[in-house]
Amino acid sequence: MVMGGRIVSPVCDNIDAQGTCVLPPMGGFASTSVGRFDYRNIVGFERATSTVSGQKVTHEGITSGDTLVTVAIEGLNILDVITADRVVARMTSTNAERKNGSDPEALPFGSHFENLRIGGVPIELSPYPQLVSEETSTYQKLVRACLRRCDSSECVPFMYSSGAPIDDNEIPEDHFSDVLKTTSDRTLLAPLFNLKEIQSALPAGCTPSGMHGIAIPGFGVAYFGEYLITRASRRLTMLRIELGCPITGRIMCANVDSNGHWDP
Repeated sequence: MVMGGRIVSPVCDNIDAQGTCVLPPMGGFASTSVGRFDYRNIVGFERATSTVSGQKVTHEGITSGDTLVTVAIEGLNILDVITADRVVARMTSTNAERKNGSDPEALPFGSHFENLRIGGVPIELSPYPQLVSEETSTYQKLVRACLRRCDSSECVPFMYSSGAPIDDNEIPEDHFSDVLKTTSDRTLLAPLFNLKEIQSALPAGCTPSGMHGIAIPGFGVAYFGEYLITRASRRLTMLRIELGCPITGRIMCANVDSNGHWDP
């Protein structure tokens, strides 16, 4: 999905979903384009596309479903506060048949912002390397590599899907393998981008909000790179806005998802 949301005040209205695109169960290719869009001078873009492709392939006797989904937004503008020349959400996935005992693989590599600005100030966002590496493409590998005690600024700050941070003490090193089994069906939330690196470069008045948000005075809170992770699926929302100024509501931009469920 390119964009969608709801404005609560001063008017109560939906921002209809723009650029939705779904792949048929048998696979194939689907694409949609949206021309210039402007919702009440609150949010708009110049052009956007959604593309998804997928097929079943057999390699060395193993059948898998391979998919690629991409959403690109050009000329994004939200209340003249957040702007970007281009926003790209991208997800690749490989889902082998369950009988082979392998977890689905998914990577958001290539998701990025071009010339992102907040209040006219350039913001450079870099992804956590662990989240875009093939070495952590499955749920088990990702949890094993990242969901541990870590004092480095490069460590991914995992959260529960509610947004509450996961306490490092919940996973003692000597019981990690047991805890890993119990977390296999949890929905985890991770910020795709490392906001710790840009705290000193935030515009005057802006402050960090939680693990992946920036509170913007006279605007609201912007959340960047929300990455929902389960054993069988991934969902990435490049930008979610919680408006908290005279205009209130919620806006989501550049959302892609992939799941690893096979037909019974």
